[in-house]
Amino acid sequence: MPPTAQAHPASERAAQPPKLPLPPESEGQDARVCFVGRQPILDRQGRVVAHDLLFRDSRRATEACFEAPLAATVQVLVATFCDLGPETLVGTQPAFVNADPDLEIAEHLAALPAAPLVFDVPADVVIDDALLERIDLIRSAGFELCLDDYGYKDPREGLLPLVQYAKVDFSRHKSAELRKIARTLNEHQLTRVATRIENARGQRIFEQQEWHLALGYFFAHPEQVARNRPSMRRSRILELLGCIDEETSAEEIAKQLKRVPHLTMNVLSMANLVRDDAAQRIESVEQAVVMVGRDRLMRWLHLLLFASDDPNGLADPLCQLSSTRGSLMERLARAAHDPDLNPDRAGLAGLLSLAPALLGLGVKEVCRKLSLEYSIEKALLRREGPMGELLSLVECREAQDSKGIAHHLDALGLDWPDLERAALETIGWNDELSEVRTLGDRPIRLG
Repeated sequence: MPPTAQAHPASERAAQPPKLPLPPESEGQDARVCFVGRQPILDRQGRVVAHDLLFRDSRRATEACFEAPLAATVQVLVATFCDLGPETLVGTQPAFVNADPDLEIAEHLAALPAAPLVFDVPADVVIDDALLERIDLIRSAGFELCLDDYGYKDPREGLLPLVQYAKVDFSRHKSAELRKIARTLNEHQLTRVATRIENARGQRIFEQQEWHLALGYFFAHPEQVARNRPSMRRSRILELLGCIDEETSAEEIAKQLKRVPHLTMNVLSMANLVRDDAAQRIESVEQAVVMVGRDRLMRWLHLLLFASDDPNGLADPLCQLSSTRGSLMERLARAAHDPDLNPDRAGLAGLLSLAPALLGLGVKEVCRKLSLEYSIEKALLRREGPMGELLSLVECREAQDSKGIAHHLDALGLDWPDLERAALETIGWNDELSEVRTLGDRPIRLG
């Protein structure tokens, strides 16, 4: 007989996944922070074998708000695959995610990379042909399903042959009812998940009736995971969707993406997840577009529309500066005529140079998360090589450091007219994007 789960050891194991500190609290900041609740799911030996990922709309939220259920599901998926990364949230373990009552999320799953996702089917679903078709879509996409909050004489019993898990709220049922529910679930060979185990009584029933998995406050409370998130402008996503069709080249798509830094980082994260060769390094936005593929990219952009939180607002100034850096570095790399300064790589280095501030990630984590080409990595981490020299030049320009600018221009074989010309071209390019202006948009007039 396997050892039974114990409260304190289980709680200690549940706390093992990396804890990410919440960004400092400030007025109005929650709109730019991605929050996900993460609660461990344990087996009968007390080991963490999966996680519940829970939508949270603020740092103080302790329950999910489902005014827009599909948007809440998408927010969790975007956080999992791009903002936070599956390796940060759940590693290789299954993640349970709440689906919307109509299972509309099924229409968008082709955008997701392969992952051990389990979609919770809520108790208030209406079982009809449309729902059954969407269940089939989820299964066909390689994901699993769980009947959430399954109860005694549950009206969803007809769905049992189509799902792999069932969650049962132990706080709502007596021991005798739980045995009857377990008997029904066993007939369909489902994995039985005991939820809301909040005291010793619930844990004792879990052990005696030999349920498979458990979660609840008795073992561990949900952990709030947070990460900075640039504003998702719906107008920019629609604009990008409007310019992509079957004839649009990867080069043109990359050119459009560079205008929207947070989407660029999104696509880079996705490329890193779907790449065939784990040793492959990403060295340009165009390469990332090819790796993701046009069809998946289009589907992902459609999915991001549901995560948009700023339909009419202005661009994030950090995004604006990031975009400006990428454009300026790409132009300066062309002007330098240095074989070690690839313009595409230089532009990507500029775009990603502000990723730590945009996403609240350390530079090392950005490089690891995106599997960047080594010259880009060296430039971002240590300002080494010609690419690092170029990034330092752009940073000196933003700081209006004339001595630093002169030093780096000389090291790169460039002169002041080269810098002025590249800056003016960048201004013209940037003016097409937004009326928001930042320091990085203005040419520096020295002497």
